[in-house]
Amino acid sequence: MDSHPLLADVLAFVETHGLKESTFGRLAVNDWAFIRDLRGDNGRPRRIWPETEQKVRRFMATYRPDAPAPRGEKPAPSDEPAAPQEAA
Repeated sequence: MDSHPLLADVLAFVETHGLKESTFGRLAVNDWAFIRDLRGDNGRPRRIWPETEQKVRRFMATYRPDAPAPRGEKPAPSDEPAAPQEAA
């Protein structure tokens, strides 16, 4: 069975935005193993329902990297230098 066409788009998105695969899955579909299952690391690629594909594509289209990090995750490092600390 060939991989789902969504997999290439998701992997490119993850690389572009510097997300962990588990973070992407949790944010997009509330499933940390989404990409692993989509790739078929467990021996058989996951079947993707059209509604799930729409949800993932909607997430990618509306993703804002400056949004607060989910609980337990550190925010991605910014390209902007940190503001200097004022002495007290």
